[in-house]
Amino acid sequence: MNLVDSSASSAEFEFFKDEVGDKTQVNATPDGLNLEAGDAITVQAATGSNKIQGAITYALLDRSQENG
Repeated sequence: MNLVDSSASSAEFEFFKDEVGDKTQVNATPDGLNLEAGDAITVQAATGSNKIQGAITYALLDRSQENG
């Protein structure tokens, strides 16, 4: 899994790589991952893999009303 950082000229940074068996669940970011507007996550399976499924949970924070 890679993070595409839009503030760094769309640079990609690998943050998770592992062998995952069939019907196995893995939390790739147990401590969380903070994304900014325009950032993206990309996922790629090894050659010959049949399927990847994933779920992303998120909280959208609006800081437009903060002081300072």
